[in-house]
Amino acid sequence: MAVVKELLENKPLSVNGGSRRPTIKGDHYMYSNDSCSVTYREVRVDGNLTVMVDVRVNQNGDTSFLPWQENKICSLVLPARGGPSVFQTSSMSGCAFYIDKIGNDLIVYHANANKCGGGQGSPLANYQSPNAIKYLDKLHASAGNDYLDNGFPILQRKLQKEEYFKGVQQAGGGAMNLVGYRTNGQWKFYYQAVEGNRVLRCKQFYPQLHD
Repeated sequence: MAVVKELLENKPLSVNGGSRRPTIKGDHYMYSNDSCSVTYREVRVDGNLTVMVDVRVNQNGDTSFLPWQENKICSLVLPARGGPSVFQTSSMSGCAFYIDKIGNDLIVYHANANKCGGGQGSPLANYQSPNAIKYLDKLHASAGNDYLDNGFPILQRKLQKEEYFKGVQQAGGGAMNLVGYRTNGQWKFYYQAVEGNRVLRCKQFYPQLHD
């Protein structure tokens, strides 16, 4: 059963799974839009209540899932019509998420820059080094070129650590989970910012709402 928005709003998640074979082009791992099934269970991790979300490839599933790879960028195409109507990716603590539009469809990307050192000892939980930001953006720019045979990808939204960890007090003590839902051919994406055992906020970030 797909993760519903009510769960995203109220309980901290930890998301992993959905492993399968991608098409690899250098640092770009391109995944097909396979159907996956989602199960979740409540557990205690270091004394904190967490909902563990497990994703498995299943032709009868209702969710598209995008894994991550260390120091790489992973992507898949989310169609406006057809295929699963829910999207998830692995939990993030420093990775970046990008949304491109190509025709009527979206391309989503999960990029990692562990080799750049993340926060580099900063006491600010949402700090990310300029080198890491530059590397993440470079991965995205290069990955978009691999879709040029299908059209010209246009960046719609970028979600990085500085934004999604805003308000997290303890460096290294947060996580971000992301879910998308498609209704009538339109995708909406939400992120959940977690600190310790509480949901700090759940916010729609695409299409972007202005505060």
